[in-house]
Amino acid sequence: MYIEYDEYELLELFLNEPSSLYDNEEDGEVSYTKKSQSDFELTLFIHTYQMECELYLSFKGKDIFSVELKEIVNIIKKDNIMSINSAKKELVQVYFGEDFNIRII
Repeated sequence: MYIEYDEYELLELFLNEPSSLYDNEEDGEVSYTKKSQSDFELTLFIHTYQMECELYLSFKGKDIFSVELKEIVNIIKKDNIMSINSAKKELVQVYFGEDFNIRII
């Protein structure tokens, strides 16, 4: 099993290509990062085959929020919202605007 997501949808949200965590683009270990104009930075680590994600929000280089998510089945984009989902429910919503709005469900 693995996390299903559309790389092009995440590219639209983060406006950046993913970075390989271990210099192997085929291993499913990637991160996406986006900086806002007001010095917030959102980073999403995806461990595709372990079905895990970590989400970090920092301000001026200091972490202010982080969450580790397990048993993730998919990541879905709808408009400017990214939803991270387990098999049972939606766990996190991230709104991409001038800054980021993170909602834990």
